[in-house]
Parts: sequence; structure tokens; C-alpha cells
Amino acid sequence: MNDFANKMEELKSAIEVDMKELKENMMSGICKENEKMRENVKKDMREEMEKMREDVKREMHEEMEKMREDVLEKVKSLCMEVEEVKKEMKEQKRCVEFVSETYDELKKENENMKEKLNILEKNGVKKEVIEMKKDVKLIDVKMNDIVNRQQGDNLELYGLPCNNKENCKEIALAITKKI
Repeated sequence: MNDFANKMEELKSAIEVDMKELKENMMSGICKENEKMRENVKKDMREEMEKMREDVKREMHEEMEKMREDVLEKVKSLCMEVEEVKKEMKEQKRCVEFVSETYDELKKENENMKEKLNILEKNGVKKEVIEMKKDVKLIDVKMNDIVNRQQGDNLELYGLPCNNKENCKEIALAITKKI
């Protein structure tokens, strides 16, 4: 039996060695397999990251292009508004220049009139004008008086039939003879 036990012991020992080797081989294989898997995962992750990077890059490019077009439209609109403002400013400037020129002309004219008025006042024309106004009022009153007196001497006839071929003087004389 000893032989059998020895053989069993040898077999057990051989199995343990084989198991140990198998375990080491398996561990080595698992490590290699893990390493391969790790490399594959890294590779897949790199590829996925590269795809994501390209997608993000493309989307950003599209978004940037849209933003650029929007900005260009807004700039064009602003340029048009600026042109309108420039036109309005030119018109305003022209109006201000016209008003300024007119003001200057009126100012010069006013100064000339003041000078002429001062000269006339120095020459006593103002007093003469005042006296002439008084004389005109007096003459107007006298003229009204004369007109009223003349109308007092007139005779107005109402209710007489009119004839285009009649002589007013003859009719008036005939009426005065009867009165």
C-alpha cells in the first residue's frame, strides 16, 4: 500500500504542481486577456472620443456659421441704419446752415435798420413823424367833418321809379320847384 500511497502522494504532488502551473498560466492568461481587453477598451474609447470630438467640432462649426450669418445680417442692418442717420444728419446740417445764414442776414439787416433809425432820430425825423401823425389825425377829423357837412346838404329821394334814360338833375330841379 505504501506504493499506492507514494504514487498517490506523487500524483497529488504532480497535480498540485500542475494546478499551480495551471493557476499561474490562467492568471497569466487572465492578465494577458485583461491587458488585451484593456487595450481594446482604450482603443474603443479613443475611437469613441475621436468621434465625439469630431461631432462636437462639426456642431460647433455649424453653430459658429449660423452665429456668423446672424452677426453679418445684424451688421448689414446696422450699416443701413447708419447710412440713414448720416443722410438725416446731412439734412439737419443743411437746415442748420440755412437757419444760421438767415439769422446772420436778419441780424445784419436789423443792425442796418437800427443804424438808420439812429441817424433819423439824430436828424429829428422821429419828431417830424410824430407831428405828421398828429397832423394826419387832425386832417382826418376835419375831412370827416367836411364830408358830414356835405352830406347834410344832400337830398336823398326814396321810392321813385327808376328809368335808365332819365336825367337826375332835371328830376331834382323839378322836385325842388314844387317844394
